[in-house]
Amino acid sequence: MSFKNNKLYIPVHFFADDGLILPNNRRQMERMLDLIMEVSGSCGLSINTKKAI
Repeated sequence: MSFKNNKLYIPVHFFADDGLILPNNRRQMERMLDLIMEVSGSCGLSINTKKAI
């Protein structure tokens, strides 16, 4: 499964309410997280940073 928009392609796996992103490097991970937080925030959702690794 993946998420793609005009900014970024994010390969991701989901199980129940957990998600795993698959970046190739640290910079890509940071860009993915920024976009995920932006999109989820616009839907009223948030990322639990205590559980995020």
